[in-house]
Amino acid sequence: MKIGILSDTHGDLKGFEDAMTIIGDADAIIHCGDILCAYRRGKNIKPADLAKKISVLDHIHLVHGNGDDPDDEILLGHKLHSPDLILELDEYKIFATHSHHFSRMQMILRAQERGTNVLCYGHTHIKELDADDRMIVINPGSTSVPRDGCRSCAVIENHIAKIYNLDTGQMIAVLPVPRPMGPDL
Repeated sequence: MKIGILSDTHGDLKGFEDAMTIIGDADAIIHCGDILCAYRRGKNIKPADLAKKISVLDHIHLVHGNGDDPDDEILLGHKLHSPDLILELDEYKIFATHSHHFSRMQMILRAQERGTNVLCYGHTHIKELDADDRMIVINPGSTSVPRDGCRSCAVIENHIAKIYNLDTGQMIAVLPVPRPMGPDL
């Protein structure tokens, strides 16, 4: 199974398209929020066009970000999950959130309480890939307005998580995803 993870597109159509080039034929896509809300202007900021692209994807899961409007569900054609989303995809049990409601430790504790082995979050526009023997923590960064040097997205495939630089297409971080633990999985 291949899972694409992105966040903080902020209406930037090109950033989304660049991420989709890397995510490609993913079986599922998780967007960790701030999807259409554009707080800057530019030739690539096209929230309506981005909404059309997303609305035809039947394998995308969206988390409500602090900049997302509840009415965006109509444009996107998908539910915006708030404050978090739990997904079971193959051997992955995923906790996804935008993170503006929680501290990092609160997110980790909530994810652990739910028995997840993957925590995905956005909001900071800063990439993170960290793991222990129970869970991997992924912030894919931002496809539009990075606060750490480059636009990015993440992919999980074959129990490996990777973060990619959208400007170069190069992988910039990689870690194995811990196998699920517990009686549920």
